[in-house]
Amino acid sequence: MNNPAETSGIPPATDGGGRIVFECQACGRNLQVQSEAAGRSAKCPYCGSVQPVPAWSEKPPATPQTSPPSTGHGSGPFGPAAIGNGSPPPTAPSSAAPPPIASGPDEPAGAVAGQPTSEPQRLAPAATTPDPQNFKPIVGQDTPTRRLFDRITEEIGKVYVGQDELVLGTLVALFSNGHVLIESVPGLGKTLFVRTLGRVLGCQFGRIQFTADLMPSDITGAPVFDMKANEFRFRPGPVFTQLLLADEINRSPAKTHAALLEIMQEFRVTVDGTSHTIERPFLVLATQNPIESEGTYPLPEA
Repeated sequence: MNNPAETSGIPPATDGGGRIVFECQACGRNLQVQSEAAGRSAKCPYCGSVQPVPAWSEKPPATPQTSPPSTGHGSGPFGPAAIGNGSPPPTAPSSAAPPPIASGPDEPAGAVAGQPTSEPQRLAPAATTPDPQNFKPIVGQDTPTRRLFDRITEEIGKVYVGQDELVLGTLVALFSNGHVLIESVPGLGKTLFVRTLGRVLGCQFGRIQFTADLMPSDITGAPVFDMKANEFRFRPGPVFTQLLLADEINRSPAKTHAALLEIMQEFRVTVDGTSHTIERPFLVLATQNPIESEGTYPLPEA
């Protein structure tokens, strides 16, 4: 491929901003590239042909001469005016500079800056701000679980007023076979809530007041010797219930915590190598006082 400067007669030059301006051999339009692209190839954004980038010089490119339109007798390049004046008629400078050709690492060589390329570009979705006036609360579908939940909360609200987060969290734990740890000061009706929930659900209710001398056998139960039958019989502890309120659980020692955690996980009690199954549903609501920490044992994070 011949050098464009030799073919078009327009020597390559710079525009003063570190760019090489040269003419495309195919379409005759001026192209701009960065001075670092000298000696390489660039793609014309107008006709799509690949043109070699010449070495640059300090002189600006010459504007191609164009003949003015004929206005009548005696005008034009061969008229008397042109013969009397030895120089060609001046041409108006082009107001629009040729578009620069991007040659950066993120753009293909020969691409016009600011112009769409042949490859489709993905536009990021416009960020939308929600309108508070059009906000609608998310309402769950009408399912049997939803209807049961509404009936339970309605019956509890007849006795226990307030503490909506406690009621919601407890019912979620009940439906998902979980348990609840409540950090609250005394006197907020936690015992009343558990007792009311037991009455609404028709479940057994039990309460254990944890102290520093509480042993695992005090909550699980232990074998007791029966004088009439002359044998040991297992006597269930207070943990054999369905809704258990473990009041101030952090006041008992770690071995009592371990025994209760095993029951909460396995839903069974093992005493003297014998397993005793706990009736389902089984929900433990443990409480601890966040203010007074004297004589307490920290609970494990798990």
